Amino acid sequence: MLTRVSAGMYTLAVLGALILFFSSNPTATFEELGMPADQAGWFTADIGFGALFGSAIALSLYVLVYKGLKRGRNRARVFGIAFASISILGTVAGLFQPLAYGGWEVLHILIRISGIIVDTLWMITALRKPLPRWFARPF
Repeated sequence: MLTRVSAGMYTLAVLGALILFFSSNPTATFEELGMPADQAGWFTADIGFGALFGSAIALSLYVLVYKGLKRGRNRARVFGIAFASISILGTVAGLFQPLAYGGWEVLHILIRISGIIVDTLWMITALRKPLPRWFARPF
């Protein structure tokens, strides 16, 4: 269940980041920094596409871990721990980035903090004593 909640929190955080980014009129910001208007528009679109593509990959990894856990695979637990660690570190590193955009930043920061809590609970659950024995099957 925590895997699905974590995936949902990740999706909310990505949607919040995209809303904050595009509501701040990034094309105008890039133009103010000296980028030509046509390049600024393409650059903004590339950032949005990159975020969606990266999110699709991340959600695919959630599905991979979830299906592996359903089958009782130890590697799914190991991958989940690694991905949760990376998620926590990345979220902590960019936790206050939304403050640069204004508007709904407090809600977005709360979603990110909730994601950190869920990922931490996921790791605690994955590392508890009864579960490693259950996953003691071959890798």
